[in-house]
Amino acid sequence: MRKIIAILCLFWIAVFSFGFSGQWKPGDSFATPDVKLLLPMPMLNVEGAPVPVRLGTYTWSERGRGVAVDAVDPPSLVESLEPVNVRPNAVLNVSFTDAPEEIQVGIWKEGGVDFKKVSAGQVKLPSDEGEYVYVLVASWPQGDASYAFPIRVSRLLE
Repeated sequence: MRKIIAILCLFWIAVFSFGFSGQWKPGDSFATPDVKLLLPMPMLNVEGAPVPVRLGTYTWSERGRGVAVDAVDPPSLVESLEPVNVRPNAVLNVSFTDAPEEIQVGIWKEGGVDFKKVSAGQVKLPSDEGEYVYVLVASWPQGDASYAFPIRVSRLLE
């Protein structure tokens, strides 16, 4: 939760800094497509099955430019994605082509997310049946990014 608050604070600092510094002019596109293309996307799978994922809130600074983007809440991000069906206690594998300094993951709840550090690129999924929206936050020297993905745990798959 602290990471998300920090990302939002950085966003507002960037908005006010560029808004009052005279460096940004109406009509300028600060969030250029090339910045978004630089963001690493996670590769997620459970027992070889790919897990769909959406990019959420992020901050990124590279090549002398920076951007901070806020996204809708994780359930809204993934509402168009079909959850991956997994068995209880399945293991989610997380990897990036550009390895982050730190990865944290947690289940979205109305009160927020209780993040846990990802070790060895693996996350044990819940033992209880149900649909879950996960939030993953990764950090690099250039910035942070959050991602959301849906998981459905079913005993029928055991």
